[in-house]
Amino acid sequence: SMDPPLVLFCPQKKSSTWALVDAAGHYAVNILAGEHQHISQQMSSKAEDKFADIAWHTESTGSPVLNEALGWIDCRTEHVYDGGDHWIVVGRILAMGWRDGAPLGYHRGSYGSFSPAVAD
Repeated sequence: SMDPPLVLFCPQKKSSTWALVDAAGHYAVNILAGEHQHISQQMSSKAEDKFADIAWHTESTGSPVLNEALGWIDCRTEHVYDGGDHWIVVGRILAMGWRDGAPLGYHRGSYGSFSPAVAD
């Protein structure tokens, strides 16, 4: 949503990471670049320290923003709705940033990247 500025994500109800985000009341969405498959795999692993060897900083909420992220959106949790075996989490955007590049994609167990749009 642009007015008000909102973004959502849908974590599994069993997610241990979601429990931490829910308790904090805020989160950052980090958009990875095509060359960051290794970061995605580390973040989705069961590693005790998912941020080991990954440079990050904080923005307005104190949530971790990855230094190499293609884009980031810093949010305060506004609403949490039941979505079956997932939660539907709506956050108010407090700050954001980006840089040029092609984002990393993940679909049906495979990674890929998007080609930048070409103007006619």
